[in-house]
Amino acid sequence: MARTVPSPPTEVPGNFNTSALFNAQVRDLNNFALAVPVFRGYQASSQSAANATWISVAIDTSTLDSDGGHSNVTNNSRYTPTVAGTYCVIGTAAFAGSATTQRAARLTMNGSTSIGAAVAGGSGASWWCATAIDFFVMNGTTDYVELQARQDSGGTLSTYTGTDFNSALRVFWLSR
Repeated sequence: MARTVPSPPTEVPGNFNTSALFNAQVRDLNNFALAVPVFRGYQASSQSAANATWISVAIDTSTLDSDGGHSNVTNNSRYTPTVAGTYCVIGTAAFAGSATTQRAARLTMNGSTSIGAAVAGGSGASWWCATAIDFFVMNGTTDYVELQARQDSGGTLSTYTGTDFNSALRVFWLSR
């Protein structure tokens, strides 16, 4: 169920401190501030990535999803916030080892690239990862963010899943 950020009314002379007024101004705002929307999920099963093609990374395991903005099955590359606001989004793309060329990670909103939210890196013989970070203002109903990854090794390469790190997506609500 979608939540909204409480908006306390402005006080005016003559208002009496009733329980309804206290609940609207103090309790509800404090309850929200103590439990803001957060998400953390990661990729437990590797995913094939064609050469020189951006792929939306499937996040198939959720470890924290306070407001139910992610499904591990349906559109599992997406996080769709249920509360409107400004979010900090952090995505890490991990690839299996390949001693050639580049790998990259980027964040998108509603399928469109966020300028400045991409990181490219070199290659690694055993594994490789990069993290992209950006801020997004989302409407709390239809907007969604995704982590995308790309590799240009010359052939198909799989994302890396291991015990130390995996591709992951983290989403934190910051403000209205």
